[in-house]
Amino acid sequence: MERSHTPVGALLLNDCYNANPASMAAALETLAEIGKARTGRSVAILGEMRELGESSRSAHESIGRLVAQLEISRLVGIGEAGETMVKRALEEGHRDAHAFGDHEAAVHFVEADLSSDDVILVKASRGTHLEGIAARLVGGVLQ
Repeated sequence: MERSHTPVGALLLNDCYNANPASMAAALETLAEIGKARTGRSVAILGEMRELGESSRSAHESIGRLVAQLEISRLVGIGEAGETMVKRALEEGHRDAHAFGDHEAAVHFVEADLSSDDVILVKASRGTHLEGIAARLVGGVLQ
């Protein structure tokens, strides 16, 4: 997990190389821990965990449930799998969960109200290219 900061000072945790249910859960637990130590929000930007076969839908639903249980402040889901996570999080009582079909819209949404004490996790399987979102959030160009 690579750590960096956005231009406004928010901590960014970039973990876009690989994602499976266990690594996603561990990353979310780390986000929750760090978030509790800061005064800002914890923001999870999550995309697809690939190569899960028939268990894909239930695995993504489980992650949405975990986001709600860990009280992550905001969930931003990318793509169809992200939408599945968002839907489950909302069903579990989460109040700040949003799905986006494209990276650009998600970046604009997240950047709109970032504060210096927020912590952001960007996590998905490599093939989803969420590393472009992480690069953009730290001041680069959306890839």
